[in-house]
Amino acid sequence: MADFTKEIGHEAKTVGFEDEGEDSVGGADRQAGQRNLQSVYQISQTQYYQWRDKFLSESHRAFEGKVEGSELSRLKAKNQRLQQIIGALTVELKKSEDEL
Repeated sequence: MADFTKEIGHEAKTVGFEDEGEDSVGGADRQAGQRNLQSVYQISQTQYYQWRDKFLSESHRAFEGKVEGSELSRLKAKNQRLQQIIGALTVELKKSEDEL
């Protein structure tokens, strides 16, 4: 999964979403935090990993824009009006060029 690197002074520390062993940098702290969350909210380890995997697989959708139906129709109408204006201006420009 994704790894992120953060520079601290002259050191670089890599933090990932994988569950790392007790001997890894931050692994023990991450596991303690995970156990604390599970205890406080009374969720199983299996449920935690299912939610985590779902979050990581769907998180990109948070940055996608959603256009609602009414907004989409409004934008289509505006686009059509602008195209008509451009068409009218193009015709006027052609007429003025022909007169010269």
